[in-house]
Amino acid sequence: MPARAVSALALAAAACSSWDTGTPSDRAGERACLDTVEALARASARCGLEYERSYDRALAAVAAGDCKNVASVRDESQLRSVCLPALAREDCKKVEANEHDPSCSKQLQRPL
Repeated sequence: MPARAVSALALAAAACSSWDTGTPSDRAGERACLDTVEALARASARCGLEYERSYDRALAAVAAGDCKNVASVRDESQLRSVCLPALAREDCKKVEANEHDPSCSKQLQRPL
């Protein structure tokens, strides 16, 4: 077999080969967690609290320290259209007391 044909065959085989098993990687829970933790930290910073400390505390509280621990979102539409915008304008007394909009409650689901 000529070298050119071998190269073409190797290229075709490489194009078909993949580490992807065809199973979709659903990271919606992780993305929602990251967005929620960031929104909580930004609300805290807006109210004069330290962003990094607030981020770390929120991450520990909602995801046991790692957003990869979040398996799903209870109602992603509500989280994104109601909860996250509410955090951006929440009264600082509520932010400091950790009393957030009810739409944020139990949104991020972790396995038992």
